[in-house]
Amino acid sequence: MKSMTAFASKRAQGEWGSAVWELRAVNHRYFEVSFRLPGFLRELETSLRRCLTKHLHRGKLDVYLSFQADVDSGTEVIVNESLAKSLVSSAAQIVQLTQQTSPIQAMDILRWPGVTEVRQTCAETTKAELLLLFEEAVVDLNACRLREGDALKTLLQVRLEKIDKIVQEVQLLQVGIAQQANDKLLKACQRMVAEIEPNRLQQEVAILAQKYDVAEELDRLQTHVIEVTRVIDQEGAIGRRLDFLMQEINREANTLSAKAFNTEITAASVEVKVLVEQLREQVQNIE
Repeated sequence: MKSMTAFASKRAQGEWGSAVWELRAVNHRYFEVSFRLPGFLRELETSLRRCLTKHLHRGKLDVYLSFQADVDSGTEVIVNESLAKSLVSSAAQIVQLTQQTSPIQAMDILRWPGVTEVRQTCAETTKAELLLLFEEAVVDLNACRLREGDALKTLLQVRLEKIDKIVQEVQLLQVGIAQQANDKLLKACQRMVAEIEPNRLQQEVAILAQKYDVAEELDRLQTHVIEVTRVIDQEGAIGRRLDFLMQEINREANTLSAKAFNTEITAASVEVKVLVEQLREQVQNIE
């Protein structure tokens, strides 16, 4: 089981320069990737995405590449000669108009926007090294997600055990529900100073017992707990399945609360709902 939250960074330096990959992952309903690469390396996006899909299935991922090329490796300064000539000509006209004798400085022309353009290229061998470095970063990211997933699994198991214990306690309370319904109905009749036929009393007791019977809800809660325990031991993307099971457990807990016959069952159902809400918050971060 893997968390969707993680961070990884990989740095390398060679004759071509230096590079740093940074990967930041957070939880998301689907798989979404955002790349921030230097313009001359954007062609790597397809290969990068292919590498990611081998390791990740869900989450929002931001990928950053900081690349500093070596001065003698793949860096070229291009001069826009036509623009430079126009600037020189215009500067000469201004000198004549103002009758200044100071010469035109070449650096002033070079600083003008658009006169120069720095182009960087990247050799195929360098691209291959960057891809290998990226895959190492993805492996580290995945390992981080696995470690956090193990921690989340422990938290889930603790809460699932608590829910199972509560269900067993409520099942014991259910044993005498018919007798409780009978006593409750008799007390009501006594307060009204009314007489009731034994057959009629039995019918009412049966109706009350059926109304307050939560055996079905308890069975479903146990079944869901067993299923969640089974799912969290699986590999791959299990977050959506767990999220669905949390909704089902929450629904059974609400029904249990609505059918509660006494304060003990009411308190138990409230505790189950609190635990389910804690589970749902954790499940939101599972891949």
